[in-house]
Amino acid sequence: MYEIAIRTNLEFLKKDSFNPRLHHIQALLYLENEDSANALTYFSRAYNLYNNPFDLAYAGAIYARRGDEKALICSDTLLIRYKEKSAKEAWLIKGLYYSASNNHSKALPCFDSAIKIRYSFIEAYIEKAQTLIKINRFKEAIATLNTAVTINN
Repeated sequence: MYEIAIRTNLEFLKKDSFNPRLHHIQALLYLENEDSANALTYFSRAYNLYNNPFDLAYAGAIYARRGDEKALICSDTLLIRYKEKSAKEAWLIKGLYYSASNNHSKALPCFDSAIKIRYSFIEAYIEKAQTLIKINRFKEAIATLNTAVTINN
């Protein structure tokens, strides 16, 4: 049903192209439909219209998973402009970027920074564990996941 939802929302966007919420919804629909290129386009448009840090965080995460340095620009912007709201997401984005770039020694402290900001930030634990697995540190990965499960089973 995503295709129908995408087409329907595009019709709304034709009528109200300056509505950041419609761009955000379009981005989420594309993301759920596994179309990260279009999702990135619409998160960027939504952010440019309203400067919502969540749109920037979504865009940053997409860039990060691709190993695109634009992720670092997004994360730095989040840390400078929206530190109170989005610091943990900024550190997660940095960690994702460094992990995708095979710079695991830089990724792990970023995940730790995200966890330090919010101890219950499960996504940071999962990404940290995945990075530990990539570098064959299995016992630490298991311990990290056990902590995550303890926090939120």
